[in-house]
Amino acid sequence: MRRLQNFFTAQTLKIQSALVSRSAARGKARRMMQQLFMELNLLEERVLMADITISSPSDLAQYFDSANNTYTIDAGKDTVTINSGLTWNTSSSTGPASKIVITGDTINIGANVSIITDGAGTNQSGNIEISGKNITIDSNVLISANGTNDSLDGSISIEAENERKTTFGLSAWMQVEDIIQLFSDQSATVELGAGSQINGGTVNVQAASGNPLKWENWTTLAGSIVNIIGTMSGHPNPLSLPVTFQSWSPKSEITFGNDSQINSSAKVTVNATAESNAIGKAS
Repeated sequence: MRRLQNFFTAQTLKIQSALVSRSAARGKARRMMQQLFMELNLLEERVLMADITISSPSDLAQYFDSANNTYTIDAGKDTVTINSGLTWNTSSSTGPASKIVITGDTINIGANVSIITDGAGTNQSGNIEISGKNITIDSNVLISANGTNDSLDGSISIEAENERKTTFGLSAWMQVEDIIQLFSDQSATVELGAGSQINGGTVNVQAASGNPLKWENWTTLAGSIVNIIGTMSGHPNPLSLPVTFQSWSPKSEITFGNDSQINSSAKVTVNATAESNAIGKAS
């Protein structure tokens, strides 16, 4: 009788231990989700940067890196605005012209602005790089990286990119991302206003949007590994959902206004691509 009692006591302890383990797993999953949302809130605060407005040449000094002879204006997820009528000339008679890099979600270059990195004498012209999701260059704007001969011309790159990672809907959080995607801007646009000119060596104007499949989608791979390990160990991924939802409507557009021009001593590339992929999981 004592042996039977000991047997039932041992089995009861095992059942209690299993229940505690399940409860602990659920609690851990809840804590993980809470921590995830807290980290996302902090991340959102970190990526919020102030818009940058350039109204006069004196505003540019803070963005100059003398060690690399480069002006870098980076608004992160916000907007860069260069007000109408500004002349930004980095040409130098004593050395190569300074490079110019402008980055932000939205780039607005006002009418009659001149951005010049021409090489003086035998000096090399500076390259010009403008990148964002939506780039608007107003009328009668001059963007120039001309040297005194073709070999001294600088390159000019204007690239609008709004590409997102493909989540494959492998977890609840990834599926939330997919739903949010439905209401987000999926466009990549470049607009060159009437009478504007781009003069330089190699000129590249591109717009790319959508969710191209890339190996860099490491979160997808990580989600797959977690799901497989969890299933094999008898503990399915707590973030799994039985259905997935994805919506992609990318738009890539490049617009040239009346009398706008690209003058190049080398290669000119104008390219707009939009790619949409949807892969999901049901369980």
